[in-house]
Amino acid sequence: MGIDRLLEELRNEWPVIKQAPLVFFGTLAIMAAAIWGAIYFFYKANLDRKSDLIATLQGELATRQPQSSPRDEVAAMNAPNLRILLQGGNIFVPDQKPTWTGIALDAIIINTGRPSVALDWGMSIIPPTGTPVRAQLSDLPKSLVARGPAGNSYLSDAESLAQSTLTDPLQTNVPRSGKLLFYVVLPKKTVLDSVFEVTVTDASGRSFMARQNVRDWLQR
Repeated sequence: MGIDRLLEELRNEWPVIKQAPLVFFGTLAIMAAAIWGAIYFFYKANLDRKSDLIATLQGELATRQPQSSPRDEVAAMNAPNLRILLQGGNIFVPDQKPTWTGIALDAIIINTGRPSVALDWGMSIIPPTGTPVRAQLSDLPKSLVARGPAGNSYLSDAESLAQSTLTDPLQTNVPRSGKLLFYVVLPKKTVLDSVFEVTVTDASGRSFMARQNVRDWLQR
């Protein structure tokens, strides 16, 4: 019905259109442009409002800090928390490897979190110049005499802190002492002027570290 009515109106107005075709088609073009402009303005305004809303929501999300659940907070508080205290030690030259240096450390470890074993011990020697050198952890033998600047140390496998903390979990707030034996391919004189970094890893894979300047020990 609508199309038929439009065609009927065009037939009725055709004589007028024939007399002034430019005016008719110009008016038609202006009306089409006005309709298209109104549609474009409506959709653009609607799109701009949505863009502003998205930008506002993104800004709010960016400023919000992720909140941990009470369960996560309790787990963090109860996680193993190991602290190492290096009390001293003996730095010596092994009889069978005169180019190496042995380091027998007296250490205490305490766990203020939930019980855990110590899976791995490590040590880096930081000399006065040059790059740090990784020392090698060694099992304590049945009997070993370490002759160093602090006198002779008599070591045995029963004192191994590495073995003790691996087989017997560290209980909460119960200190445990023992000895750690390392070897490093550095001159003894260099080791005596170095800084020790001793690390330990708990059962969950977290690492803890203690630092000690050897010269501070020698000045006691």
